[in-house]
Amino acid sequence: MRRLLNASLVGIALCSLLLARHADAQNAIQTGAIVVDPPTICCLGLLVPILSGDRNYNAEAQIAYRQQGTTAWQTGLPLMRVRPELSSTEDPPSGYGLPFPTEGFAGSIFRLAPDTTYEVRITITDPDGGGSEQTVTARTRAVPVATPAIPRQVAVANRSQLTTALSNAMPGDVITLAAGTYAGSLAISRSGTAQNPIIIRGSSRAGVIIDATGSTYGVNIGGSNVSVEDLTVQGSEWGAGISNTQGTVIRRSRFTAINKGIDGSTGTNRNFYICDNVLEGKLVWPNVTPSTANTEGITIGGQGHVVCHNTVSGFGDALGLTHNTAISNIAIDFHNNEVLWTGDDAIEIDFSSRNVRVFENRISNCGMGVSMQPVWGGPNYVFRNVIANAAHAPYKLNNEPSGFYILNNTSMRTMGDQASYGSYAWPQLGYPINGHQAYAANFQFKNNIVIGVAAPAQFTTAIMLGVIDNNGWSPDGPFVFDNTTWTSFADLQSRSPYEAHGRILSSPLFQTPLSLPADYTTFWTPRDVTLHASSNAVDAGLVIPNITDGFVGNAPDLGAWERGAPIPIYGARSDTLAPAAPTSITLQ
Repeated sequence: MRRLLNASLVGIALCSLLLARHADAQNAIQTGAIVVDPPTICCLGLLVPILSGDRNYNAEAQIAYRQQGTTAWQTGLPLMRVRPELSSTEDPPSGYGLPFPTEGFAGSIFRLAPDTTYEVRITITDPDGGGSEQTVTARTRAVPVATPAIPRQVAVANRSQLTTALSNAMPGDVITLAAGTYAGSLAISRSGTAQNPIIIRGSSRAGVIIDATGSTYGVNIGGSNVSVEDLTVQGSEWGAGISNTQGTVIRRSRFTAINKGIDGSTGTNRNFYICDNVLEGKLVWPNVTPSTANTEGITIGGQGHVVCHNTVSGFGDALGLTHNTAISNIAIDFHNNEVLWTGDDAIEIDFSSRNVRVFENRISNCGMGVSMQPVWGGPNYVFRNVIANAAHAPYKLNNEPSGFYILNNTSMRTMGDQASYGSYAWPQLGYPINGHQAYAANFQFKNNIVIGVAAPAQFTTAIMLGVIDNNGWSPDGPFVFDNTTWTSFADLQSRSPYEAHGRILSSPLFQTPLSLPADYTTFWTPRDVTLHASSNAVDAGLVIPNITDGFVGNAPDLGAWERGAPIPIYGARSDTLAPAAPTSITLQ
């Protein structure tokens, strides 16, 4: 009997070992070659597909990078494990004819130099076996050229000459408009090349006016590698329309007395550069009613776009993406824009797939700050933005977004426009729509400053694989996460999975005291949000690679501005060529 028992035990042990090895074999990760997304001026995006394994989701992907020709590696933010199975069931990509996200690891590297080659090393490890180390080289895009490689000067002084020049345009043409008013819209369907674009340039932004009153588009671009610069467009329904193009540039121009701004929503579009423009719509503050929705400032779809240093006011959705595209929204940057007021969403990254990046923007007076309604797979990034006076909430996480980071932002909210919103700084970030219980999944919310009125937060959507930690909140009061209420911050810390390392912000918080107005209807002008030297938000942040690099002091600060570091430049810069990578000034 004992021998039989021992034999049985040995058999069980062998069976368990075989099962364990089988499980390890199932979980051992196997990955494909690195995919480099379309580069932008200052960011690179990458994807490592998972071919098999890692069913227990315990593999990790570390990233390091260096400029080619240098020796020291810099650490990047680890790649995110993309979870296709968590993509929105309420609003899936298939509903727009787009693919579900690729299973794998994906992520971005930020604040790179333009037109520069980098080596990128990705190391994937898995306790269950497999793994890989791969190195690729990738080059950031150059700022679009100011002068073609082989230029041909074409001077125009009236409408007839402009029409002829546009009809006959060839690569390398620099069509320069003399001062004056040109009646009717400006349309071009001819294409240049990357090194020899067709450039349509006003002799001065204020002196050259395209009066397109009554037209659908003031500027209509249907050819690739076309630049429109240094002029004013007025009176049309849309300031400009772009469709089925690549390498389109709109910069240093003004769009005024228009209902909508720049429409890049249709067709297959790649590598736009829309920067240093002033866009002035007709909506007025404090109109945050549903009537403002879809009155777009800049709306684009596609891949590889850069929307930076624009000053935007008077629209419903100031900046954002559209699903009306033949390709997934991948590798798009919105940075250093100044949104002065907008009735609905300041920046929409709805319908984004991966590596869409929203950083160092300043948003004042909006319905919602940044919308992710939804995002599919990710990762997508929202970091170091200032959001003030949001009538509803600083972040909108509806329709089941999955795969995003919200890091080192500063948001300040006054009393909102509805009783259900009024008491909260972070209200109704997600909620059931048509009876469907929404969720937000696979995200991190860290190092943020969140300021409200009577209570700090309300997040009524379900939370799946969400990390909320190391943030600063004001004031203390009830926290509502995942349909559960905690009576205070201390209660939240002691009984919830959230904010183990967070804090309630103490006074003084800012170097220049800020008094929140009574409610959102009071217009908020951009303010200094430098932290006070004695603020408990100073040196209270978590080190996050490539997000908090260059911090001053013992640790990073919470919020968008690091005390003692340069302050971002927001909005349109002067009419001089400048690098598109974020530049900074020091506030005295």
